[in-house]
Amino acid sequence: LEAGGTVILPKGIFLTKSTLIIPGGIKVKGQGYGSSPLAIQFDAGSSVIAYCGTEYAVKFQGHASALEDVAVYDWRYPANGYCDSVEAAGGVLVEADGIGVESVTMSNVLIYWFLGEGAAALTVRAQNG
Repeated sequence: LEAGGTVILPKGIFLTKSTLIIPGGIKVKGQGYGSSPLAIQFDAGSSVIAYCGTEYAVKFQGHASALEDVAVYDWRYPANGYCDSVEAAGGVLVEADGIGVESVTMSNVLIYWFLGEGAAALTVRAQNG
């Protein structure tokens, strides 16, 4: 996908054990997260990134990237299963590691259930450490 492109996430639950990396110039656009942000309806036509891992679920790594109309969920199902025992570092990370990152947007994004370091974070590191 070239810079300026859009990845359309259809309705559904997308379970991943790997971080979703959004490079510069790319927009990831879902179909919303249902009618009520506090009572997510996984079967009601929403777009859910269901993360089951130890890092951040989504990382922005470049200029002019976007995430829209999705739920980013620290997945805990099935109860007492593998995902229920894994703690994610967080939901969404804007990471500027030795590079500038600007014009990153999130719109209509529900970040839910992340109990690790935090739901969203911005990290900036100097180029030499």
